[in-house]
Amino acid sequence: MIRRPGPDVSLITYGGTLGKALQAAEELSGAGVNAEVVDLRTLRPLDTATILDSVMRTHRAVIIDEGWRSGSISAEISARIMEGVFYELDGPVAAGV
Repeated sequence: MIRRPGPDVSLITYGGTLGKALQAAEELSGAGVNAEVVDLRTLRPLDTATILDSVMRTHRAVIIDEGWRSGSISAEISARIMEGVFYELDGPVAAGV
């Protein structure tokens, strides 16, 4: 689900980190960067279509997650982005907390 539309970067998150992503999007807007916030809402099934559609629009992705990078949902989301829309990216997928 798209919680906040924006053309510059996709902030992909779920659960407790949604508030942080929305706050980050608000701070970025002050710097002239309009971030799209993708709230996954569920992890199984993972809403891959929404993720890929968002990244195709923005050409950039930041995954916001409090879990481990290795073997985590962030790693899975990153892999799906790389498999699905690699050539649409303007830079590498980033992960943050």
